[in-house]
Amino acid sequence: MNATIGFLAGFCRDHPLDEKIFVCPSFVAGRQIGEALARESGSWINLRFVTPWTLAGEVLERSGEAGAGKPMTSSGELALTDRLFRQLLAAGELEYFGRAGASPGLVHAVYRAVRELRLEGLTSADVRPELFLVERKGRELALLFGLFERTLDADGLLDSAALLARAARVAGRMPSAPSWMLSPADARMSRLERDVVRSAAGERLVLVPGDPVVGLERPRRCWSLPGPADLSEAGRLSWLFAPSQAPPREKAAGIDIFRALGPANECREILRRIYADKIPFDEAEVLAPAGSAHATVFYLFSARTGLPVTFGDGVPVSFTSPGRLFFGLVAWLAGDFSADELCRLLENGDLVLPAGASGTALAARTSCRHLRSAMIGWGRDRYLDRLRALRDGKTADLEALATGEDGDEGENGDARRAGFQTAIAEIDALTAAVARILKIIPGPDAAGAYDFRVLCEAFSRLIGDFGRAESDFDSRARQVLLDRLGEFAAESRFPPLPLKEALDLVRTAGASLRVGASPPLPGRLHVAGLPSGGYSGRPVTFIAGLDEASFPGRGLQDPVLLDQERAAISDALPTSADHLRSNLFGLAAVLASLRGRVVLSYPSHDIVDDRETFPSSVVLQAFRLLRGDPELDYASLERALPEAAGFLPGGAARAFDEADWWLDRLTAEARPDGARTVAANFPDLAAGLAAAGARAGDAMTAYDGIVDIGSVREEIDPLAGRTAVMSATRLELLARCPFGYFLRHVLKVQPPEEVALDRSRWLDPLQRGTLVHEILCEFMSRVAQEGEEVDAARHAPLMARIAGERIAETRRKIPEPSAAIFESERRDILETLDIFMAAEEKREDKGRPLEFEKEIAGETIAVGEGRSFRLRGFIDRVDRIGPASYRIIDYKTGSPAPYENLVHFGRGRTLQPALYAVALEQILARERPGERPRVAESGYLFPSRRGEGHEIMVRGFDRDKLRRLLGDLLGLLGKGYFMAGPDAKCGFCDYRAACVSGGPAVSKRKREANPEIFEAYDRLDEYP
Repeated sequence: MNATIGFLAGFCRDHPLDEKIFVCPSFVAGRQIGEALARESGSWINLRFVTPWTLAGEVLERSGEAGAGKPMTSSGELALTDRLFRQLLAAGELEYFGRAGASPGLVHAVYRAVRELRLEGLTSADVRPELFLVERKGRELALLFGLFERTLDADGLLDSAALLARAARVAGRMPSAPSWMLSPADARMSRLERDVVRSAAGERLVLVPGDPVVGLERPRRCWSLPGPADLSEAGRLSWLFAPSQAPPREKAAGIDIFRALGPANECREILRRIYADKIPFDEAEVLAPAGSAHATVFYLFSARTGLPVTFGDGVPVSFTSPGRLFFGLVAWLAGDFSADELCRLLENGDLVLPAGASGTALAARTSCRHLRSAMIGWGRDRYLDRLRALRDGKTADLEALATGEDGDEGENGDARRAGFQTAIAEIDALTAAVARILKIIPGPDAAGAYDFRVLCEAFSRLIGDFGRAESDFDSRARQVLLDRLGEFAAESRFPPLPLKEALDLVRTAGASLRVGASPPLPGRLHVAGLPSGGYSGRPVTFIAGLDEASFPGRGLQDPVLLDQERAAISDALPTSADHLRSNLFGLAAVLASLRGRVVLSYPSHDIVDDRETFPSSVVLQAFRLLRGDPELDYASLERALPEAAGFLPGGAARAFDEADWWLDRLTAEARPDGARTVAANFPDLAAGLAAAGARAGDAMTAYDGIVDIGSVREEIDPLAGRTAVMSATRLELLARCPFGYFLRHVLKVQPPEEVALDRSRWLDPLQRGTLVHEILCEFMSRVAQEGEEVDAARHAPLMARIAGERIAETRRKIPEPSAAIFESERRDILETLDIFMAAEEKREDKGRPLEFEKEIAGETIAVGEGRSFRLRGFIDRVDRIGPASYRIIDYKTGSPAPYENLVHFGRGRTLQPALYAVALEQILARERPGERPRVAESGYLFPSRRGEGHEIMVRGFDRDKLRRLLGDLLGLLGKGYFMAGPDAKCGFCDYRAACVSGGPAVSKRKREANPEIFEAYDRLDEYP
C-alpha cells in the first residue's frame, strides 16, 4: 500500500471511535481513498471525507451563521464579473480592458485573476496601480475588484473566497471540535483554504504524508513538512526526478513506455494491451493531463462499442444530446435562424418536434425536406411565411389535379392526390411545431437588444420541451444545463444586450460543464485527469498524453496578472513557473503513490496537422529510471522505443473492436481475399465493386453510361414516344454531357433546391438572371403597349418602379445575408438595367417589340425521315424587324465569352437560337395565316457589366443542317449512349460529386479504345 493509505490505516487503528475528517480535493477522490483503505487494511469507522468548501459550510452551519449570506456558484461569480465589467465599460471607465470589448475570453481571464487574488486573502487595496507594468491596467483591475467587493456586501453574497474567509473567522472563535482533521501534506491549497482547515482543526490538525518525491522542490502551496521524508517504504517511482539517487535495483519492475500516432491511437493501444494481457477492466485506471482529448476518445469508444468506462472528471456536456442541442440552438440564433442549422439539429435527432394532430411526431427527414422546399434560408420572420407559401403551392397543385388542369388522371392521379394531401398535413404539423419554438424565443426590444434572463429561460424551455434524453448521460446533461441556465438567469442582472453578446454569455454558461463524473465502479475501466486521479489503488495504471505541449504545459503567463506583477503584489501569488513546478510535482506525487504496473505514453504525431510531436521530460525521466542511467537523452529514448502504435492492432488478441479486427485480418500474413468476401456477403457492395472494376477497364459498359433503354424507350426517347418533351436547355445538356443528361432526365436525380447562407452574396447567378428577366419582360411589355421606343431619360422612372417592386418581392422570397450585400447587388442589378436601356437606345435596327415570354408549348420539330419531337420553352422577346421578318432576343446576365465564336450551332452545343427560330416560324405561321414568317436573327443580348450590352446573333443558318444535327444528337439518346462528355465543364456541373464515370479525362481514354461509340458524339463538332 502507498504512504497515504498506510498512514490512514494506522491512524484508524489508533483512534477507532474518534471522528476523523479527511480533507480531500473532491468527493470522488474521497470515496476512492475510503475504498482503497478498506481493501488494503480492512474495515474502518468514523472517517468521513470533505472538501474545503463543504468544511466551510459545516462550520457556518454549526455556528448558526449559515444564513448570513448567500453562497454563490462559480457560474454566478463569473456572471457577476461579466455584469460589472459591462457596467464599467458602458460608463467609459475601462480604457485599457475596453479595447477588446466585453468578450467572453477577456471577462473570464479577469474573473480568474480576481478569484485568485481573493482566495489568497488579498483585497482591492492590495492591487495598487504602481505595481503594474501598465498603471492604467492596474487602476482598472483595482476598480473592478473594488466594485466586485462592494456588490458582494450590498447584495449579501458570498463568493468562494468570502465563504472560506467567514468560515475561518467563525471557526477561530468557536471552541475546538473533538474531531481529528486530516489533510494530505502534499495538497496544494490557497491561503484561505488552508486557513479554514487550520481554524476548524484547532490543535487536532494531522498532516497525512504522501509518498516522498525526491529531486523536486515542494510547491509553496503545500503544507510544510515537520521533518525529512521517510524513504524506507518508498516505491521506485519516488526517484523519478533523481534517478542517480535511486537505490540499486536490477530493473524498474512494472514501468513501461510506448508512443502512438495521435491520442485516438494512444487510447486504442491502451485497450489493446488490456485485451492482450487479459487485464480485468476494474483493475486498470487511465490518467491524462487536464484538457487532453483522451477522456473524450474513451467516451466515444464507449458510446459506439459499449465499452464499460467510468470518468472521474466526467465528459464535456457538448458530447451529449442536450449539449449538442444547447450549442446548436446558440449557433441557430447566431446564424440569424439559418434553416440549415435547424435541419442539422433535427437530422442529428437532438431536436425533437412535438407530435401534430395525428399524434405522431414528424420524421426528421420529412421535416427537413419541407423546410428546404420552403426556401427559408434564414431569418426568423421567414419561417411561417415561407411554410404557408409552400402549403399554398401544394394546395394549388391539389386543386389543379382535382380540376384536371394538369392532365394527370387515373391511378397516378390518385397517388399524387394522396401525396399532396399527406404533404399538406405534414406542413401544417411542421408549421405548428416551428411556431411553438419561435414563440418561446424572445425578440429584441425597440433598440434591438435582448433581455438576457428571458433568453436563458427560453433556452431552458427549448431544452426541456424539445430535447432528447435517452441515456443516463443525456438525462444528467439536461439537468445540469437547466441548473446552469437557471443560475445565470437568477444571479446575473444584465441590462438588455445585443444578440451576439447575449449569445456569447449563454455559450459561456455551458462551455465548461461536464457530466457523468463517477468514482471507479466494479467491472469498468476508470478514466480520470492527472489532478484528480491516482486514488483508485488499481494494480495497473496508464498515464497517457505525456507530450511536451500537454505536460507540464507551456508556462504561458496570465495575461491579466503577469509574473512580475504577481511578485510585486504578493509572494503568495503563484507565477507561471510555479504552475509548471506544481504540475510536475503533482504528477511525481501521483506516480510515487502508485503500486503495481505503470505504463506511460505520449502521442508522437499530430495527425490533424501532420507534424511530429515530442515526449514530455517526464517520459525521459521514466526512461532513465527504467534503464538506471541518468545520462540518457531524448535520442536514446527515440532509439529504444518501438514503432509508434498506429491503426493496426498487431494481432487478433489485441483487437479492440471491429475496425481493429478487420485491419488485423486484412494485414495478416495469409491475406484473405477481402473484396471477394465482401462481395459474397453484401450484394449491394458487390454491385459497386463490379461497377468499379468495369469502369477501370477500357471497354464501355453500362457503368460508363452505355445503357439499354429498350424497356423504357417510349418514356425517355422523344423520337419514339410522346412522353419526353424536350427543351433547348435539355438538348444542350445532352450535347454537352450525355451522362449529366442521364442523371437529370432519365434517372430524375434533381439537385436539392434550397437557400444556403452565403455571406458573400445575396443571389446566385440563376436567381439573379431570373430577376433581371422578369424586370425586363415587364418593362418592355409596358413600353410596347404605349407604342414607344426605349428612351433612357424618359423611361428611367418606369424602370426604377418595376425594378423596385420585383427586387422587393425577390427579397421576401430570398433573404439577404446583410444590408450591405443587398445594397451592392441591388446597385449592380440597376446598373444592368441601365446598360440594357442604353443598348436599346443605340440599337440601329430597332424593329418593334411584339411579344415577351412567348411560350413554345409542345411544338413539333421535325428531324427528317418522318421523325419529330416536341419542344417546349419560353422566348424572352420577339421583335418584328420587317414584313414577315422577326428577331428573337434572349437576355443573358452572364459573360458573353462562351458564345464569342458562335456561328450557327456552336459545335452542336448551342442550339437555342436556331431551335427557337424554327419553332417561332411554325407558331407564327399558324397565328398569321397567309404570312410566311421568317426569323432573320436569333441570339443573345448581354445587358450586364461583363456583357456591356453586347449582342451575339445567329443569322442565315441552314434549316436542313439543324435537322441533321438534331437527328445525330437524339441518336445518342436512342442508342443509350450516355457517356461523360470529354469537353464537359465539370467545374460547373450539378452532378460533379455524383459523377461515377470518371469525368472527361476517363472518357477521353475510353474514346481511344472505343472509337465507334464516340463517333456519333464526335460528329457534333462538325456543326459550327
